Amino acid sequence: MIKQISIIILSLFVYNIYSQNEVDALRYSQTFNGGTARYVSMGGALGAVGGDLSTAYNNPAGIGVFRTSQFTFTPNLVFNSTSSAYIDRVSNDFRTNFNVNNVAAVSSFVNDNKSTLVAVNMAFSYNRKNNFHFNEDIIGVNQNNSMTDYFADNSNGYAIDELSDYGERLAWETYSINSVDSVNYVYESALPNYGELQRRTIESKGHMSEGDFSVGINIANKLFWGGSIGIVWTRYYSYMYHHEQEDTACIDNFNYFSYKEYLTTKGTGVNFKTGLIYKPFYFFRLGLAVHSPTYFTLNDYYYTYMDASFDDTGRKYFYSPDLYQKYGFNTPGKFLGSMAFFIKKFAIISFDYEMIDYSWAKYSSAYNFNSDFQNRVIDNTYTIAHNFKVGAEYRYNIFSFRAGAAYYGSPFDSSIQDSHTVSYSGGVGFNYNALFLDFAYLYQQNTVDYYMYTNAPKATITSYSNKFMMTLGFRF
Repeated sequence: MIKQISIIILSLFVYNIYSQNEVDALRYSQTFNGGTARYVSMGGALGAVGGDLSTAYNNPAGIGVFRTSQFTFTPNLVFNSTSSAYIDRVSNDFRTNFNVNNVAAVSSFVNDNKSTLVAVNMAFSYNRKNNFHFNEDIIGVNQNNSMTDYFADNSNGYAIDELSDYGERLAWETYSINSVDSVNYVYESALPNYGELQRRTIESKGHMSEGDFSVGINIANKLFWGGSIGIVWTRYYSYMYHHEQEDTACIDNFNYFSYKEYLTTKGTGVNFKTGLIYKPFYFFRLGLAVHSPTYFTLNDYYYTYMDASFDDTGRKYFYSPDLYQKYGFNTPGKFLGSMAFFIKKFAIISFDYEMIDYSWAKYSSAYNFNSDFQNRVIDNTYTIAHNFKVGAEYRYNIFSFRAGAAYYGSPFDSSIQDSHTVSYSGGVGFNYNALFLDFAYLYQQNTVDYYMYTNAPKATITSYSNKFMMTLGFRF
C-alpha cells in the first residue's frame, strides 16, 4: 500500500521536487532497440552473433568478429501514437519524427600470419537509444474531484509565503484555492462542486543517443573480447497543459482554470562496457556482457504558469520563477547473456537476455535539491526487469530475410503495476560485393497507468511505435 501511494503521489506529475523524480529516472534508464536495420529487424538479439556495428553498445565483443573494415549509415522514420482511456472517454494523438538511428565505422587489422591473435578491430558507432517524440491527449468529465483539490491538500499546514512557487502558490494567486483557517493554514478548492471537463495534453520530443569507442579482438577464431567507452547525450523537451472547465454550466461561479508546465533537460554521461563471445563449436556461440551505470550530469530549465477565471473575481494568471538546476544522475548497470545457433552459412537463430535493476537508479544532491527522499521513492517504485530477445536470419544468394521479437519486462514493483513493452520486427537485406542495403520495420507497444494528481481517476495510456529504417553500408 505504501508503494502504491508513493507512485500515485509522484507518478508523472510532481511539483515540490520539480523535475527530478522517479519518472525522469526511468526515462534515462530504460533503453530500447536502436542501431542498424539488421540489428533492429532481428530484435536486437545479436549479443552472441556479433559482426554488426550496433553491438558496440550491446556486447562490444561483437566488434572482434569483423574481418574487414566497414561503414554503415541508417536513417529512421518513426510514427508514434497514443491512445488514452480516462473515465468515460478514449482519445488518440500522434507524432512523427525523422532521425538518424546509426552511423558507424570499424577498421579491421587482420593478422595474416594465422597466429593466435587473428584480428584487432577498432570502431566508432553512434546509435539512438531512445526516442522521446510523443503526444498524449487525456480527456474526461470528473464528477468527484479537481486538480484544485490537489493544490489545496498540498497547501495545508503552510503559510502563503511558504507555498511552492511552481504549483500551490500559483493556485492561490489565481484564486483557485481559498483559505478556510488562516491560523492553522487550512485551504480548500474554489470549486463548490464538480462535474468539470478535464483535459491534459502532453507534448514531448528529444532523444537519448550514444557514441561508443570500441576495441575488439579475435583469439584463434574461438574467443572474442571487446570493450567500449560510451558517451551518452540526452535532450528532452516537455510541455504539459492541464485545463478544467465547466461542462454543462453545473458549477456555480467557475469558468475554467489552466496549468502549464515547461521542462527542458539536457546532459551528457559516460559508461563502460565489456563482453565476451565464445565459439565452442562452429555452429554455436555464447555471449556475455556487463555494462556499468551511465554517469550523467544533467541540466534542467523549468517553469510553470496558471490561468483561472471565476465569475466573481474575473481572470487571474500567475507565472512561476524560472528554475535552472544542475545535478547528477546514475542509471543502473546491466548484465547480458546470449546464445546463437548457426545452420551452415545460410541461417542464424539467436537469443539474448538482459537483467537490469531499475531501483539502482540514483540521483546525487545538488543546490536546492536533496536526493535522499527521491532515491527512496525509486527504491520503493522500481524492481528488477528481465528482457528477452529473439532473432532469426535466413540467407539466400544475395538476399537475407530477418525477423525478431523482444519483451522488455516491467520496471515497476508488481504491487504497483505491470508495464511491460513488446516489439516485433522484420526486414530484408541485399548484399552485393562490397555494398549492402538493409531494410527493417519495427512495431512496439507499451501500456502504463497515469495519474494526473493525487486521487485523480486512473488514465490508461497505450503507446504505439512504428519505425521504418534503411541501412546503407560498404566494406573496404
